Amino acid sequence: GAALATGGPAVAGEPSVRCEVKEDVDGLEHGVLVCAPFDRGEGPLPLFAFSHGDFTTARQYQQLLKTVAAAGFVVAAYRACVPKCPNNGAFAFIDLLEVVAVASEPGFRVAEGMPSVHPSLPVVVAGHSTGGRAALMAAAVADSPEYLRGTEYAELLDRDDGRLRKVAARIGAAIPLHPDPMSDPLQDPDVARFPGAISKTPVFEVCSGFDYTLPLGSCWYDFRAITSPQRIYWDLPVGTHSESLFSPTEWPWVAKFARAFALGDAEDKELLFGDCPSCFRNVVGSALPGELQTGDGSVSLVICSGASAPATS
Repeated sequence: GAALATGGPAVAGEPSVRCEVKEDVDGLEHGVLVCAPFDRGEGPLPLFAFSHGDFTTARQYQQLLKTVAAAGFVVAAYRACVPKCPNNGAFAFIDLLEVVAVASEPGFRVAEGMPSVHPSLPVVVAGHSTGGRAALMAAAVADSPEYLRGTEYAELLDRDDGRLRKVAARIGAAIPLHPDPMSDPLQDPDVARFPGAISKTPVFEVCSGFDYTLPLGSCWYDFRAITSPQRIYWDLPVGTHSESLFSPTEWPWVAKFARAFALGDAEDKELLFGDCPSCFRNVVGSALPGELQTGDGSVSLVICSGASAPATS
């Protein structure tokens, strides 16, 4: 049977969200952390798959994961990169896709009363730092058969009649939070083919104006390489590389973006891309010109809701 560890009481205002660990999971060496609302019956609910960063654990992101779960998701997070992802994190996207595969299996549960995962709704992939890179790589695999072609990673994707490619095809949105630089060949195994690889999947990229961990301009590079018609770049006015762990600033907007594309929630989509008084662009702050990770030294908020644009590298 599965070894379970209770994640503590639900956060005030959340609909009985709880987190549990399932340790004996085929394909995931260290198991999976699952957060879900317990008061919505048996579901099924859409899946939000999360990949944590180096030198952190999935449990450290519980407040973020519970916020998303409270919005109506089964949230599943890998526990692979402790303390650091092997191979400099290049395989982390494989673990993220395995999480999607495992959590999508009929009857997947980690505890009695937790809702099931909807078998056909789009899946949202997200992650922080190395996990953000994993989310970007998974989205690139979903959109481009050429990305990673000829690498050892393509061999893994093509195994078992392309099982993991079929898993990637379910991705409906990607949310990279303070992601690693996709311009670094030590971190992205296919730097040359990444620009333009994400051409369909909606992307919400979040960075911080005081992120001294990432190379200067790396977040902006990642965003400019994405050509999806619907994409958002948000450089926070506060916080460091670890903002996703400690501050609720980004959490509710992550949940809204997930709902907009996993559930097709028109209200959340309007809040994200519209221009109403309570819409995203009018209520969030963003980094000042000259702060770290601003695009070309001045761009801190970009909201694209229409036609795709050419990728730049």
